[in-house]
Amino acid sequence: MNAVIALLEQTSRLISTFNNKKSIKTKADPRLNTLKEISSYFATFGSQPGKNSFTKQCLQDLQCCITGTLELIDRILSRGEVVNLGYINSDVVENHFCQVRTLYNGANNNPNYYTYRYIQNSVVITQPKSLPGKRNASTYLSPAKRKLC
Repeated sequence: MNAVIALLEQTSRLISTFNNKKSIKTKADPRLNTLKEISSYFATFGSQPGKNSFTKQCLQDLQCCITGTLELIDRILSRGEVVNLGYINSDVVENHFCQVRTLYNGANNNPNYYTYRYIQNSVVITQPKSLPGKRNASTYLSPAKRKLC
């Protein structure tokens, strides 16, 4: 029961950190340490054989999400800008990889490097300047900020 409570505490901390709309202005922000602690917890959690119900892929996804977020924050802060974790989303990245998989690879859900490198420019060049239909905050990013995605 203690392990379940600890897991719920860590996932609650993770959700709370990502939902926080307060700007991160420095690398000394306590939320960055919180993310590192949560990442460490899940690394330890995943190394306990037979004691968890998460798949390796799920744990890797959690680690990648946290590590990627920390790296993104580090890059943005080093440029002298601020970050709002509550507003970060991956729609732009998901859209790009969806186009790579479906529009240019047919039924190939897992393109290799050689397949991918030839279609990368095609996806970027054919990207519309404005997307029809509903839009979210990532649609309105400046070109300089889109490069982060």
